[in-house]
Amino acid sequence: MSSSQKPEEEWPTISRFERIYYEILFYSQGPLDGYLLGERARDLFLHSRLPLMTLSRIWNLADVTNDNVLNVDEFVLAMHLARGILRGRKIPKALPHNLKPKSSTPVLLPHMSDKEKEAYAKVFQSLDTSRKGYFEGADAREVLKSSELSPEQLVDVWDLSDLNKMSA
Repeated sequence: MSSSQKPEEEWPTISRFERIYYEILFYSQGPLDGYLLGERARDLFLHSRLPLMTLSRIWNLADVTNDNVLNVDEFVLAMHLARGILRGRKIPKALPHNLKPKSSTPVLLPHMSDKEKEAYAKVFQSLDTSRKGYFEGADAREVLKSSELSPEQLVDVWDLSDLNKMSA
């Protein structure tokens, strides 16, 4: 750490939980040949409601290969930066060393079969009794409690899954 950098300006490394969540989100967006095109990523990042200039700076930091598309590692980095900024961190002028992606090879998640998709859809439909197409905090509380995750982990799960920040 340089003498001009204050500890509160340091960015935390990307947690294992964050990485998994963001990788799943990346692959749910339908990347082509392991890359998410700018237009597809833009639509997703606009949901953050961050200013366009901030989103542009995030993109420039995360697109370490400068090819105007994001591989999974770059996408994870961009989401981590956006989330940090939404939580009050200042956007770094340069990419901190601890956040530089280690590889540029896409990680392929196992393909979900049609049978698995159908099973998850049935579970969701059985829990979405109001047929809204989403869960509010009260609706999801009991389901999440049954996961046996710690309260802190449940808060993180909810925070990461509530993309539109519609409920608390």
